[in-house]
Amino acid sequence: MPFIPQDIQLRVTDPIITGTQITIKGILPERLSNARVEITLERPTGSLPFLQDSGVRESGETGRNAAQTRLAQANDYIIQRCEIFPTGNLFEISLKTPDIIPWPKIILRACAFTEKEEGMKVLELKAAFMK
Repeated sequence: MPFIPQDIQLRVTDPIITGTQITIKGILPERLSNARVEITLERPTGSLPFLQDSGVRESGETGRNAAQTRLAQANDYIIQRCEIFPTGNLFEISLKTPDIIPWPKIILRACAFTEKEEGMKVLELKAAFMK
């Protein structure tokens, strides 16, 4: 498996509180200047998904679609994703945190890509549970 340098600098300036905005500031290394940057908020690995379940059970094709939707939710760790195209090495973005955060932490991941280079940084952010 190839090694991806973790040389992006990341800083979150706000507490992780449900339903609020957080500001993410980053600095790309010179080799990633002007790179496409993907930012994700993720639930922790090994955590249970927060399923939006109405409690109503359906049969037939609708039931299969509901089951496929639940399976997709269970296998998707990404809560929120955005892509930015900074000019130079600095970037800043604001994201809204989920209205419900049932996990003690959220993972912030930044990945930067050029045609020849890539880099990343991962932070664990402690979550607060109420506004």
